[in-house]
Order: sequence, then C-alpha cells, then structure tokens
Amino acid sequence: MAELQSLTRACGQSIPPGTKLRAYFTLKDELTGWPQTREDLGGTDQGDSKILDEPFDFSGAAVGKGYWRSVDILVDTGNLQDTLEGEIGGQGFVNRLNFFILGAGAPQLEFADCVAANAGCMIWMIPDKKGNHRVFGEPDNPVFVEALDGGTGTVNGDRVGFQYTLYANTGYTAPIYDADTHGVDTTPN
Repeated sequence: MAELQSLTRACGQSIPPGTKLRAYFTLKDELTGWPQTREDLGGTDQGDSKILDEPFDFSGAAVGKGYWRSVDILVDTGNLQDTLEGEIGGQGFVNRLNFFILGAGAPQLEFADCVAANAGCMIWMIPDKKGNHRVFGEPDNPVFVEALDGGTGTVNGDRVGFQYTLYANTGYTAPIYDADTHGVDTTPN
C-alpha cells in the first residue's frame, strides 16, 4: 500500500471538472482477470497503487461476450464521486456515478430495464475530462443501481430521458485505468 507523501500542484495546471460523454460498462462474470496496479508490478511513484496497468482480461468469456459496452451521456451530467462514509474507526469510501441519458424511446427504456436487471453484476468505467479512465466497481464489489428516474418532461426546458445514480462500496477511491497504454476493448470476443 502507498505511503503518505507530500502532494503539490504546479501553478497554472488546469483541472477541468466533469466527465467525457461516453461511459463504458461490462458484466463482472465476463472478466477472467483483473488488472494489477503499477505498484503491484514494481512501480514506486506516488499514485502507482491507484493505476490499473494491465489490460482487462476477457479471454474466458463466452463467444460474443467479454468486452466494454458503451453509452453516450448528456453533456455536463457525468460525475464520479468518492465519498468517505461511516463512523470514525470504520470509515470507507463509497463510489457514486451520476449521469443522464437523453431520450425516452424504446432503446432508452430497454437500456434502463437492462441496467436495473443487472444491478450487482456490472463494472463501469468513465473518463474524466483530463482523460483519466476511472474504474467504478470491481468483481467482489460490483456496481448497483441506487436510483434511476426517467420521464417525458412536462414543459419546454424539461429534460426527456433517464437520470442514473450508480453505487459501489469498494471501501476505496475509484482507481484509474491506463487506457492510453492498454486500450478499451469494445469488440465482443
């Protein structure tokens, strides 16, 4: 595990809020192996314990399964939060992913049904605006649906679609996946 070190920020370094417009998800049972961190692989730099530095392994999944599926979210609605909860002495981080999917047609209704049906079976990943792919959930602590609310709107200005709040209780902040090096496999095997 990492040791406590100094943490500084360079002046003028931009840290844009929010997420990119495409989120990825997979089913935990399709994963054959979980990536090791840079620290597990011998890295000693600060942050290496939070960077998943191997590709996700889908090699044991059934034919046509085992890949990252994607969904486009509405601009400025994606937010991944790591929140420390619990009584002192028993605190841990819970992770929440909030986003909105525009539309209330048959595809959006079916997607909402499928996400609800697969609560407790999913792993999600979403890149922040800086390009860090944050992994949300893990095989032993998968993603659940905390809230899902959809509607057609009432008046001009109302959004039409579904607001999602997904939840994982890993106990730790959501790690970063090195997608620049290892890619995001979006092709069924």
